[in-house]
Amino acid sequence: MPEPRPTSPAARVTWQPAATRPPAAGTATASRGRLAVSVAGSVAVLAAVGALVAGPGSMADTGAAAEPASTVAAPPAAVPAAETTAVCPDPPRLLSAGAGTDPQFSPVSDSARTTVTAVVGGTATGATGATVLAPLTGQRPLTTVTEAAGSASGGAAPRAVARAGVAVTAASVLRAGPVDETPSIAAAVLGYGADDGDLRGLAAATCQRPANDSWLLGASTTVGHTAVLTLHNPGTSPATVDLELAGTRGPIAAAGSQGLLLAPGSSRSIVLAGLAPDQADLGVRVRSRGAPVAAVIQQSVLRGLTPGGVEYLTPVQGPALSRTVPGVTIQSPAATAALRRGAPDAGPVLQLAVPGDADATVRVQAHGPSGQVALGAAGVVRARAGAVTTVDLAALPAGTWGLTVRSDVAVTAGVRTVRGDAARRAADIAQAGAAGRLGQDVLLPVVPVGTARLALTAPEQAATVILRVVGADGGLGPARTVRVEAGRTVETDPRQGAPGAAAVVLRSDGGAVYAAQVSTTGASGVTVTGVPEPDDEARQLPLRLGP
Repeated sequence: MPEPRPTSPAARVTWQPAATRPPAAGTATASRGRLAVSVAGSVAVLAAVGALVAGPGSMADTGAAAEPASTVAAPPAAVPAAETTAVCPDPPRLLSAGAGTDPQFSPVSDSARTTVTAVVGGTATGATGATVLAPLTGQRPLTTVTEAAGSASGGAAPRAVARAGVAVTAASVLRAGPVDETPSIAAAVLGYGADDGDLRGLAAATCQRPANDSWLLGASTTVGHTAVLTLHNPGTSPATVDLELAGTRGPIAAAGSQGLLLAPGSSRSIVLAGLAPDQADLGVRVRSRGAPVAAVIQQSVLRGLTPGGVEYLTPVQGPALSRTVPGVTIQSPAATAALRRGAPDAGPVLQLAVPGDADATVRVQAHGPSGQVALGAAGVVRARAGAVTTVDLAALPAGTWGLTVRSDVAVTAGVRTVRGDAARRAADIAQAGAAGRLGQDVLLPVVPVGTARLALTAPEQAATVILRVVGADGGLGPARTVRVEAGRTVETDPRQGAPGAAAVVLRSDGGAVYAAQVSTTGASGVTVTGVPEPDDEARQLPLRLGP
């Protein structure tokens, strides 16, 4: 990811990515969670060295024309193994008062419960790094997942250690130490559930690795909708954060969105209605200078006295020419029509964010259990530059889908869905986001609320996914294979055969496959969570030589 560009506090906010074209080999991408190091003065140093080598009689002395410069991709530079960090957001809180963008919160309900499931994987010899789940503020740990590096079965077999049902009352951080200069593979997921109060419903979030560039979609600040952006800095150095906002009509210049200071070990919450009021669909780009930060939006809906849902909006993959959104859960068109008679804005929609100044022509395909269908007029949607464009999905049949968008300019995407059948009864919302393809040996904690299902989408080529549950003793269960045909979405129980398992290990083979967890409960509860990012790309720093 290119290094964030400094922005003056008085500068106008522009919904402009660091890169809107696919990068050349050896450079960083525009997606979140990747760091590029710009070597200051490299060009000057190289020029000076060249002059010394050339000496008298060089082309510079004779006046001969110099040959055009060529671009050489710099190899990644290995860095020492570091602690693996994943930030879990605060439990949902009801916004009760507050002037401007500074929120005040009140308790949610008597039944609300928020828990975290954390898991750390072992090395090839079975060793695990020291791992704790602790409050962001640095107080004593909430739980120790595993002590200093050790191994199981004499170090002869891979293993993992999980802790499920850890109650939390504030933002927390999973910290896993390396083993013999090898970073630990660790992940956590937070789940919230309440069956009464204004924030009734399910909400879950994959605890995220901090980044210097994040994209969030799905926020709404219209009447009855509350969106609170919270920034977390789990590091030991300060961060300066700039926000870029985009609504359905284009970029939004908002006073107070630039130069936000975030001290180490601190959080900051911002009511988005104070920056961008009356926005039905709002996109937020979060860029930090200094320490990387974790960003999440708590979105809730209240229709008069009737709860309309609660959800965490977590970062999606950054803009690209093709993106896939897995885990799109659609209820029956009849239920959506009944809900919309009293709540016109309650329905499934695709959100397309187009940074830059060029409109996008986007082809949208939905991949379901029986194959794929095109959306819109022949599946083509015109998306406005610098804005968030929405596409109604209410016509899709009930089921779990994956959506793929392909565009002539870089875009990113998300999908908001609703579960409920009447405006006078409680409903719930869920947000799925553009995801990266499933990698090898991905450690996936099972969402601790509702009934979790794993949704797998293979947009182009058939793929197989191998699942192995993490047992109570840390051992891996027998392999189970799920095949996903090209252009289809398949759902499976991640805990199949092991109902008490806290996590699974995933491995994909064949074509690209994308995954998300969909959890439901009762008549209306629903939430969607993404898969933790792979750790491999965090172990090297691509160097970019130039200004």
